[in-house]
Amino acid sequence: MRSRVLGILVTAALVVVAACGGGPSGQQNVTGQPKSGGSVAFGLRSDLSGASLDPLRLFSDSDGSVAYGIYDPLLNRLGNKGDLSPWLADSWEPSSDLKTWTFHLHKGITFQDGTPFNAEAVVLNFQRHMDPRNKSLSLGNASLIDTVSATDDSTFVAKLKTPWVDFPQTLTAGYAFIASPAAIKQYGDDYGKHPVGTGPFALKDWVPGDHVTATKNKNYWKQPYPYLDSVTWRFIPDQDSKYAALKAGQIDVLQVATADQVVKAEKDSKLKVSKYEGNGGTFVMFNTQAPPFNDPNARLALSYATNRQEITHQIGRDRYPPAVGIFPPGSDWFSTGITEPKFDLDKAKQYLQAYGKPLSFKFNIVTDPITRQYGQVLQAQWQKAGMNVELNQMDQPTLIGAALGHQFQAQIFQYGDWFDPDYQFFTTWISPSTRLTVTNYTLYSNTAVDAALIKARATSDASTRKQAYAVLQQALAQDQPYVWLHYNTSYMILNSKVQNLPTIYSSVSKPFQMWVSS
Repeated sequence: MRSRVLGILVTAALVVVAACGGGPSGQQNVTGQPKSGGSVAFGLRSDLSGASLDPLRLFSDSDGSVAYGIYDPLLNRLGNKGDLSPWLADSWEPSSDLKTWTFHLHKGITFQDGTPFNAEAVVLNFQRHMDPRNKSLSLGNASLIDTVSATDDSTFVAKLKTPWVDFPQTLTAGYAFIASPAAIKQYGDDYGKHPVGTGPFALKDWVPGDHVTATKNKNYWKQPYPYLDSVTWRFIPDQDSKYAALKAGQIDVLQVATADQVVKAEKDSKLKVSKYEGNGGTFVMFNTQAPPFNDPNARLALSYATNRQEITHQIGRDRYPPAVGIFPPGSDWFSTGITEPKFDLDKAKQYLQAYGKPLSFKFNIVTDPITRQYGQVLQAQWQKAGMNVELNQMDQPTLIGAALGHQFQAQIFQYGDWFDPDYQFFTTWISPSTRLTVTNYTLYSNTAVDAALIKARATSDASTRKQAYAVLQQALAQDQPYVWLHYNTSYMILNSKVQNLPTIYSSVSKPFQMWVSS
């Protein structure tokens, strides 16, 4: 879920919501006091990527949005800064070497099927993800856990293979959604169609490709939530159809909005727009181990041929900032003095000449109007430099599969808000040879980067960590396995009756504290 496919929309023109204070997760354009009853329908941009609600298979923002209704994570990300907060776990502490983490769980919680929530349940869930035979999409993180054990009903200990200062940051989604052990045993391989969590809503019905509906968990442990009687998530990949559904009252929240839709919604008194300025990125990524982009000259040629300003102006209506590399300039982790390729057709042609032969390749995109627009604009830019670019369109699950299987030459993608560099960038950039990652889609390998990432992970000293990430920033600027397009200012459009939508990080919604006004 940390990397999301750009429908393109993946988070780019996209998502979210800025918290305005009040309530566990901040309040969004709130009018009046909380009110019980009613329902809210979300319009999601894609179907569930694995046709499953088993935490083993959760990957996209659509998956995560439904999961946050049915499950609870061990920790949660609340407020307008994304700080970690207790949730299923009340507290946690590391050992001095950052290799052993002890978590103290909230007591008195039950799963929706009546099974007690306890440390043994957490252990079983982690062990499912740690077993490579289960092919968990959280294996990149789970494989770094050596052992996990319960010391009593409300305490579990995770012993890691290496020091990991950022480990708690990974416990807000994915393998931190805890499923009922009884349901896992009952349904076996079919569990993903019968999910049972501790969350605010319990599955009622699911029509693949159309919708999922869940009803209020009347025994939810975190009272007075939820306020809503039910929540429905509708899968509407086409952006125009999704906006039409919002206007027609068929959905109440358009979870991912394009810049053009935001402009229209701001003029409509029956709608309201929420905004979140994140630090995630939208980018073009290369398979660095396959022609033509195993040659850095080809990657640099394409980077110099990319006019990021034109993209953000033409597609984004100047509503999100062009990227200048891995870290936004305002980030605490940004290092000055590192030169990132900027749009320069002459330099693009110089690197093409250094490449030494015609540069032809397929560019993978998703089959929706906005992503096609990204594809067409980029194709035109690159062709001006003399490249031959074929747009290769596919649905979002296929694009995700291409990334995971390294079956691409160049592909549009994006990652969500990362809060700490280790959370997103360790598994993205650590060399595949280390066997510490399953999400290095580009197969990028750099021993200096490996050493820097491991060093940054193994200490809590901010100065040491920033120096390490400067090594990463410099290496990526030189090697260009990604061409960053822009950082993610995200938008969501709501029916004016919808109240208290929590801040949506990485395009993922959390319905637990929402209500609807009269």
